[in-house]
Amino acid sequence: MNKEMLKSMIKKVIIENREKSLVLFEAKEPKYDRLMSILEGDTGIKTVGIMSGQNPMATAVSFEKNAELKQQLEVVLKQQKLEFIRIGGIFSGNPEKSVVIIDPTLGQMELLNRQFNQWGFVFGKRIPMNREEFFMAFTMYEIDYDNPMGYRKAPGSKETGFVVKDAALQGVDDNISIDPTSNKKFGLELYEVDDEI
Repeated sequence: MNKEMLKSMIKKVIIENREKSLVLFEAKEPKYDRLMSILEGDTGIKTVGIMSGQNPMATAVSFEKNAELKQQLEVVLKQQKLEFIRIGGIFSGNPEKSVVIIDPTLGQMELLNRQFNQWGFVFGKRIPMNREEFFMAFTMYEIDYDNPMGYRKAPGSKETGFVVKDAALQGVDDNISIDPTSNKKFGLELYEVDDEI
């Protein structure tokens, strides 16, 4: 085998690998669909945590401070080797950037929330319905700041496995999460809906 034949073989392998990676890229699931699959328990992910580092104690802060808090939270998650997916949201009228954390423990979620002075977090746990089907059961937790450790189910909240999707959230502009790549909304029925007007 001479030098030209070797170059030709290497070039061929590089081109084939580019074509394969292009096919993989084209087949990549849209972010919103991936989020829905995770939140509905259709993946091998066992737990999820949803939180933000922004707007400590649900109080609006400056855009600059929120940008700094977002970056700090992502650095901490990377240091802890926790995978996460960036999402957006609006809660109590405050826009914020949040994350869906993949496979955290409740203890990790508590410590992260204390570190970023957050009121609370959502935690989901994958539960089997039968041998082939699973769902995520979500709970809203409030940090117990009266004690050095601890959290509790948020007062008035309920456990839910129901993910509210974009089509059902048309016209809803508060207490929602948003996939920033598609602007599609989603949420969880963590509180009873008051039907009285």
